[in-house]
Amino acid sequence: MVRVVVFLGLVGVIALAAAWIADRPGEVVIVWLDHRIATSVAVLVAVAVLIAAAAILLWSVARGAASSPRRLARRRRERRAARGHQAIAGGLIAVGAGDARAA
Repeated sequence: MVRVVVFLGLVGVIALAAAWIADRPGEVVIVWLDHRIATSVAVLVAVAVLIAAAAILLWSVARGAASSPRRLARRRRERRAARGHQAIAGGLIAVGAGDARAA
């Protein structure tokens, strides 16, 4: 219940911030290397958010690619250990049941 309230609170704050930015028209002019970019504040904020989201996505993909060999090796090691434990358990059960062939 607390998570829902916190989530709704965050959504409300974001909506208020978006409405506040939309209500204040303005112009942003960027001049860089003889290029002039003129846009509204809302468009600038939206582009900044998109760039941040793309950077986070690229960073996550790069981190996942860098850690995949380690994760694959760990998974293989865990599967081998599970198969070994299963074989030992099966052998002990067979010994307890008196089944020499299965043991």
